Amino acid sequence: MHALLGEEAEAFFESLSQPPPVSIRLNPRKPFPVEGEPVPWCEAGRYLPERPAFTEDPYLHAGAYYVQEAGSMAIECLLDKTKPLAVLDLCAAPGGKATHLLALLPEGSMVVSNEHVKSRLPALKHNLARWGYVNHAILNADAKAFSALPGFFDVILCDAPCSGEGLFRKDPTAMSHWSPEKVKFNASRQRSIVADVWPALKPGGTFIYSTCTYNRVENDDNVEWIMKHQGAEEMQGADPIPAELAASRGHGLRTYPHRHRAEGFFAAAMIKPGGHQPHRIARHVQPAPVQVAATVKGWVREPDRFEFVLRGNTVCVVPADQSGTFSALELLKPVSSGTRIAQMKGALPVPAPELALSCELNRDAFPVAELNHAQALRYLRGATDFDFPGENGFFLMDYKGLPLGFSKKAAGRFNNLLPNSWYIKRSGISTEG
Repeated sequence: MHALLGEEAEAFFESLSQPPPVSIRLNPRKPFPVEGEPVPWCEAGRYLPERPAFTEDPYLHAGAYYVQEAGSMAIECLLDKTKPLAVLDLCAAPGGKATHLLALLPEGSMVVSNEHVKSRLPALKHNLARWGYVNHAILNADAKAFSALPGFFDVILCDAPCSGEGLFRKDPTAMSHWSPEKVKFNASRQRSIVADVWPALKPGGTFIYSTCTYNRVENDDNVEWIMKHQGAEEMQGADPIPAELAASRGHGLRTYPHRHRAEGFFAAAMIKPGGHQPHRIARHVQPAPVQVAATVKGWVREPDRFEFVLRGNTVCVVPADQSGTFSALELLKPVSSGTRIAQMKGALPVPAPELALSCELNRDAFPVAELNHAQALRYLRGATDFDFPGENGFFLMDYKGLPLGFSKKAAGRFNNLLPNSWYIKRSGISTEG
């Protein structure tokens, strides 16, 4: 760090003993009342004066915001937000970058969230479900598998597994796992990941490489390796990198705790050489039978904008104008594609939990149970002893205009339809990243 920062090094080491800032990123499609100072490099980012009990906040469970370290929000500065893009978030769990991309990109875009480590998938699926966007898919694939989709993505974001030096202040246990050998191991693994996924990037497309570490070996050296071995050219982002984030030496942008209200983060964007190459599209999905689609069509807003797809006994929706692009992903057997809206029980559909949280939900399709704060927390813990007027059937459980899930009223009981894995537990919710 002395070699990297020179005279600033002592200020950096001093900053590691200070408490980390608390930041969240707002969901623009789920507004709620919030106060906080803006994060300078992220339009939806907010600093909070102190860390609240996030797990006890129904707004978090409704997907109104995402708890994210402010430094990693700087990815926004490297993305072209003016045109629709097909984006691969290669190392996606727990979902911070993916939810950020979904909120930033214009209509007609899609985000593919890939997580190679299967044990990290539940947190990714839950966070994306809460965020509520339909134009996404989740995969559990090795980076090399994406060679089956040559030139498919306009942007690939590789938030690479790293030595985690930028987490030392927030997570002291990260320091105990650090070693020079781990730095070298990670740098080699990072290059391997980049080389494996590189064919899936469209010629002329953007490759964003990021880490939450400081050292040159995993950051600048790897950027130079990508430029040398893949022929990439570094870019400065769709807009100039804010001066406070620009690297004084080396590549890309970076945050330091002694310079910014943030932890350590590094990111650089590069352009793949070559001209335009069209996507190779193959159709593999099974449209839902007409009678099945008709029973759930009214559950989403403007249903003609979507294609209803049947996966086993599950009905999902994907944007109709992107159905071919989504179908190409079937080659990699996605964990999910679009938004799950119903589970068929024989000929009868049961609304899926993801539908309640979806920004495409038609609220008029269900009676609404308005919950106060205490009731919302009880519902999120699995409670069934509610009493709301209305006939038997499915109820939308709502907190101050934002749905949390469904219950089914039968025999005077509100059966809670939240998945058990979504219940509030002591361990809380896996966010950040």
